[in-house]
Amino acid sequence: MKRSVLVVEDDFLIAYDLKIQLEERGYIVTGPAGSVEDALAALEKHDICSAILDIDLHGKPSFPVAEVLREKGIPFLFLSGNYSWELPPELSDSLVHPKPVSVMRLIGELNDLCTPDCC
Repeated sequence: MKRSVLVVEDDFLIAYDLKIQLEERGYIVTGPAGSVEDALAALEKHDICSAILDIDLHGKPSFPVAEVLREKGIPFLFLSGNYSWELPPELSDSLVHPKPVSVMRLIGELNDLCTPDCC
């Protein structure tokens, strides 16, 4: 069964690279969404199994997306090249990977986060 992943990233080159590499490894990619609003709209329209979230989306945190994912029981992890963001207390147990990170490492983390009945 193919797993679907929501990619939330505002840098086009990083987003496109993630999308291509995930699709090459059998994932169905929703997005990339470049804003909180686009990501929330994608969550309304698509069934996803997991998500990769850039913390900083054009100066706005992606935390509202993470909160919706958590409410829905959808596993996610954060990426960030900006180390000035501090996770809010309710998200402090979330995985955060610095950019750049290998797609294989992200896939390994997503697989660890997802349960067999995740998708």
